[in-house]
This record gives sequence, structure tokens and C-alpha cells, in this order.
Amino acid sequence: MYLIAFFAFIFAALIGLTMAVRHSRGLESGRPLGIAHGLFAISGIVLLAVGLASVQAGAGWWLLVSFLVVASGGAYLFVRQAKGEPWPGAVIVAHGGLALATIVLLGVWLANRPEPRGTSGDVPAQTTENEPLDAL
Repeated sequence: MYLIAFFAFIFAALIGLTMAVRHSRGLESGRPLGIAHGLFAISGIVLLAVGLASVQAGAGWWLLVSFLVVASGGAYLFVRQAKGEPWPGAVIVAHGGLALATIVLLGVWLANRPEPRGTSGDVPAQTTENEPLDAL
């Protein structure tokens, strides 16, 4: 689930980068790009939250909080676009910069987190043939 969330954030970031480049060139970012960007980001947040709800993952929760801060910046930009107001460049840079930093930290966290129990691929211990039959 974490890996799917990670890739959802990667796709959101790539779409966001496309939107930022278009904005810097004076072009309209386009509503479909904005919707796709938001949907990928929200999907990543939901998947990360669901995954974290089932385990004790201190650093993971801080990453979720950081993504929620990033999402609030995205919501601000969305509202400005809906009102027909221009996007403040500083908010775009802050939104993208914090998103990128958090995605990198999520990748580091995923690469270094301990493997959950029962998923190591180890074969369970088997009994030997010579065990006494005490139960009989």
C-alpha cells in the first residue's frame, strides 16, 4: 500500500511540475491537469493514512502531516484558480518544494523501515520426524 501511495505522489509531482512549467511560461495550466494532480495527491494521502492506521510508524505519521500541509497549499491554489485569480509564485514554489522534500523523505522511510511481520518470505519452522507423540 505504501508503494502505491509513493507512486501516486510521484505521478502527482510530475503533473505538478508540468503545471508549474506551463505557468512559468505564461500558459494556462489546464483544468484536467489540475484535477489529475489533485486526484493523485489525494489518493496518495488516503493510501498512506490507511497504511499507517494499521501499524506503529512514528516517522510515517510526520510524513502524512507534511503531505497534509502540502495539500493545504494545493487547496489554496485551487481556490485561487476557481476564482480566476493568479497564482502567487511563492506559494507554487513552497507547495512544490515541500512536496518534493516529503516525497524524497517518504522514499527514504520506505527503503529503511523494518519489514512487517509475516511478510519476510521465510518458511515457517517445521516439526521434525523424531518428535515424541506426547499428545496421544
